[in-house]
Amino acid sequence: MSALQSWEEKARQKRTALHDLIPQEWKLSESIIKDPPKNLTIVPSQCGILSTLDLEIPEIDNIEELAQQIAQGKYSAIQVTQAYCKRAAIAHQLFPAISSFKCEHSHAS
Repeated sequence: MSALQSWEEKARQKRTALHDLIPQEWKLSESIIKDPPKNLTIVPSQCGILSTLDLEIPEIDNIEELAQQIAQGKYSAIQVTQAYCKRAAIAHQLFPAISSFKCEHSHAS
């Protein structure tokens, strides 16, 4: 390899750095990663990472309804952020699609 890193090495380093940013308790088991189900939509509900609340929050498809539930105290902003960050972490492990992961503040419960 020349003095300049190959793009493959830079890409590998970036993937490793992103993986290291995901909290350990949000990481999928190696068995799921190595042999994922054909229907990836079942992974969030079956992987054991998400709580009932983590599963419930992202299913609210009306942003005004979600904002109202936060305002009423049904969910906290931290709970909502954490639910979405966990989903993003799960999705990224199955299908690498994010270029940065900035959920460290949501992880600090």
